Amino acid sequence: MNYFPLLKLAHLVLYFFIAAQGAFYLLGFYKVLSGIPSHDFILLRKAADPVLAPHLKILYILTLLVSLLILATHFRAFPVSTLVLLSAAMLLLGIDIFVALRVSEPLNKVITSISEPFTNAASIHRNWLRQIYLRAFFSVGGFILLLLAYLRNI
Repeated sequence: MNYFPLLKLAHLVLYFFIAAQGAFYLLGFYKVLSGIPSHDFILLRKAADPVLAPHLKILYILTLLVSLLILATHFRAFPVSTLVLLSAAMLLLGIDIFVALRVSEPLNKVITSISEPFTNAASIHRNWLRQIYLRAFFSVGGFILLLLAYLRNI
């Protein structure tokens, strides 16, 4: 049985959800979050992180595993140009995950643990926005590379 079309579809769908989050920030939510008071931003993140984080962690892990599986099982089937694009997409996903683990997670822990009057809220607000904007470029860029890789083999 040829499972590759199903695996490719899963890869695209999983990566799409990651990139959609990035695109959401790039297309305007970054500006929305930049414009709200830091106190309100902290309240929003305190409410959002416990709901979203567990799902996003699973999504990122699954996407990385499917990326690795595709490269490992179809390494010889792809032309070099497709392999380069798939590898670059996976690299950008890896960089996004690295930034999430090194910057986002620690910031989210700080946000979760601080209490009123949210001292340092402005600094946390700026740092969080900076890292999410950077991560948005990695996720959207990786998805574009993934699309180009698969479009080359239609």
